Amino acid sequence: MTSVEDLRRTIQTAELAVADIDDQDLRRIAFDRVLQHLLLTQGGHHAAGASVALVARQPSARGSPAKQVDGPSAWVADLQREEFFKSPKTITDVVQAVKAAGHNILSKDVTYPLEQMARKEILRREKEVTAESKRKVWVYRKY
Repeated sequence: MTSVEDLRRTIQTAELAVADIDDQDLRRIAFDRVLQHLLLTQGGHHAAGASVALVARQPSARGSPAKQVDGPSAWVADLQREEFFKSPKTITDVVQAVKAAGHNILSKDVTYPLEQMARKEILRREKEVTAESKRKVWVYRKY
């Protein structure tokens, strides 16, 4: 079990690690991540440490796990929840929608998440001739 003195040293180590960061919000986020890492690598089961270190793993009020997921898979999933795939969409359409949401992304970044959603039968994946390309391309639509 971790003593109070060990916990104080761990907090001081985390504070020293982020001391050079000028932005207050960024420093707070970095401190939380560093402290979480230190607590988990030192046994991580201290009562005070568990509340700090495992915040992202605790269930939310609705019972589903609280997730802080970001990246192409999350962005495509957001589009799916917003009924974006009601009509057939090409990879180019998906990339443009993600970019419109303010994320910098390439077409190669969305192909894997789209394929995974098709395998899980969340989206239907078919080859169709589109008006723009006049050749067969993959389109994705709501299952």
